[in-house]
Amino acid sequence: MQAATTVEQTFAIMNRYRRLHRDYEALPTRSRSMIHWAIVNSMSNRLTASPNKVGQYLRPKPPAAA
Repeated sequence: MQAATTVEQTFAIMNRYRRLHRDYEALPTRSRSMIHWAIVNSMSNRLTASPNKVGQYLRPKPPAAA
């Protein structure tokens, strides 16, 4: 189950890039390089994000009981 989730997440990351959403490239090497750039951009965003925002949905804290 974990592998399927990882694969789906990877395809979702790549589909966020408009240029990768459809295959408009004439050469396969260009498509491959665009996929590499999408993954590099995704990983650099993860590495520079604050620790509590990486892969988590931040829910608002419930109000403290008085």
